Amino acid sequence: MDTADIAAARAELARFHAIIVDVQFRFLSGGGIVVTDNVRRIFDDLFADAERDVMEAIYALDRGDWDSSSRFISSYIGIVDKVNGVFSTFVINDHSRKNDKSKIDIFNNVKILTDTVFSARNLSRKLSDYELSLISFSEEEIDQDEGEDFFSTDPVDSEEVDSPKIVPFDISTVPNQDISPIQYSVRDGRIFVAHANSTPIDDGSIAAAAREALVEHGEHLLDAMDPARSQVDKRLTKAIAALHEKIVNRTDVIRLGLSANICEAMRAEYKDELPSALNGMLTSYFRNIQLYASQFQEWHRFLENATDAVSLDPDAVKNMQGLLEIISDTTAKSRGLADEDVIHSIEWLKKLIADPRAITTKAVFAVGKSLENFVIASVKWVNDVIAEANKHVKKVASIGLAAVFVSGICAAVAQFVPISQILSHSNFLADIAAWLPKVLEFLKSFK
Repeated sequence: MDTADIAAARAELARFHAIIVDVQFRFLSGGGIVVTDNVRRIFDDLFADAERDVMEAIYALDRGDWDSSSRFISSYIGIVDKVNGVFSTFVINDHSRKNDKSKIDIFNNVKILTDTVFSARNLSRKLSDYELSLISFSEEEIDQDEGEDFFSTDPVDSEEVDSPKIVPFDISTVPNQDISPIQYSVRDGRIFVAHANSTPIDDGSIAAAAREALVEHGEHLLDAMDPARSQVDKRLTKAIAALHEKIVNRTDVIRLGLSANICEAMRAEYKDELPSALNGMLTSYFRNIQLYASQFQEWHRFLENATDAVSLDPDAVKNMQGLLEIISDTTAKSRGLADEDVIHSIEWLKKLIADPRAITTKAVFAVGKSLENFVIASVKWVNDVIAEANKHVKKVASIGLAAVFVSGICAAVAQFVPISQILSHSNFLADIAAWLPKVLEFLKSFK
């Protein structure tokens, strides 16, 4: 199943979801149709189940889990059949009034939903026939604690598997991680966020003075926003606290500068709820953070690179948002393989391009380069897994967890290749996308 097939399947599922929402609204809210509370509850439950199954099918499709996606589509078909059955019963038993228009509306809804069933059956069959399915292991098989090192030199817990060897990816063809808000590292079999100190553009005296003033400013703000004395939204207070921590720790200046933009957007959203004095303090704080960031070489290099970046169209940005969801889901499910800070970093990237009205070329470039860095770190991690698996010193459960992670990354990289080529004109990700399915098949041999 290539990228175009996946995109088409995803679009079809999104169409099913839109139809369910539309039919539910028209049946329960219009057309002169009056329903009892009991009937309303029945439909609410059925429509909620249908929506859930369609969304679960989309999520499964995004992570390359074709079998699960097919099962959810089949469940959706069963629910639509139930909906149509209740529709028909409602029309037949509607003796209280002779409202032909209402009955016609209901039969039209039945026809619309029935049309989706034919499409859904074809889509389900196509996914079921596709040979690549996600390797899933029960929680009982994966008994690894989050703090445990992924690699183990203990003897294999079960019989040695005479599996074929696989060649690691040629890391010499992969560039170093680029300047971006987030870089990643690999150690002890886990992926971490690599927090970086920044280099001042001069002797550092101006940056030091600006930082000292910002620390004091931040302390005043947090005191003024103390929940015990203030009604400020807790999300804004939490965001300011995170900014303050980065300033105190002298790390991640690019992320700091972009976070200030996110917080300024939040302030603008809550400005009518904030005292005028606090509004002014926050505006000044965010402006001073930008001035502080401008004292470092990394910030200037990032801005120069972002200025040269090609603007992405809305569809490409939407694909990038979907890509972040895949990685978020993969890191959450592959517990222990990615540090908690990695999961938080993906959530932060999602915020950068969450609001279509506020998306900038700089933000999109930041997300794209950070994702590229994540893939580079993931390749290093996969190479380490291969080295251990080739020596048969790996726990079978750990191999299973690796397969879950690789399956998600495989789906993510396939979706990322077209975007990355716009951002960096580099082909190394296309090579990685071709290599990862082979890794997944290799890991499947350990099952």
